[in-house]
Amino acid sequence: MNTKRILDKIEHKLQDASYAREELLEDLNDLILYVSAILPLPTLQTSGIVTIVGGTNSVDMPADYHCNVYRVENNVTDRVCKVVYNYKVLAEMHDGFTEAGSIVDVACENGVLHCRKTPATNEALTLFYNEKPTVLTDVVTSTPDCIPSHLHDPILSSYILYDKFSEIEDGIESARVNTSFYWNRFLNGMQSLQTFYPNISLQSIYQRFAKGGVAYVQNDAYKERANADG
Repeated sequence: MNTKRILDKIEHKLQDASYAREELLEDLNDLILYVSAILPLPTLQTSGIVTIVGGTNSVDMPADYHCNVYRVENNVTDRVCKVVYNYKVLAEMHDGFTEAGSIVDVACENGVLHCRKTPATNEALTLFYNEKPTVLTDVVTSTPDCIPSHLHDPILSSYILYDKFSEIEDGIESARVNTSFYWNRFLNGMQSLQTFYPNISLQSIYQRFAKGGVAYVQNDAYKERANADG
């Protein structure tokens, strides 16, 4: 469905003029950001190149970055970098800031890509990640195409209606029929979305544990053991 039709359906079912159409559109855009963050969508996968300036070990993520750095390639060494669990682990693995050499490990935190080792000259990295979804507008040419079309109504319409009916029915002594109905419909839609994309590329995170010199590769799909220095 296009964005205009989604908003038309929401207004028709809501039957409450106190909710401005502009507000509903803003909520819809917030919702898509939320959905695409908790389930990285294949349609939002992209790549970008960042340059680590020689003598430094961090750089801002691309402006369109949203989540899920699932692969990083060092274009100078032609090697794939490990994506480490967080900045703290990255620093501990490399004993501080000044270890010199080509970049082998990275960690993305708070919109910044932290790197180790610290290269003497510029090194370009190709990042594979999920970008922010396109901002929707109230026109027929605007479509939330990052989500499969058959799930637009079960996910997008249902959550907005759940959110608004939870306010409308707040304090009503009778059962919150609409609130419960649209919440359950949204949950079913999200489950269908996960089923529709069973094998998406998720970030594999390397974490070094103190005992035994062993690291683990983790994501939501699997856990596998790996050599800490490999």
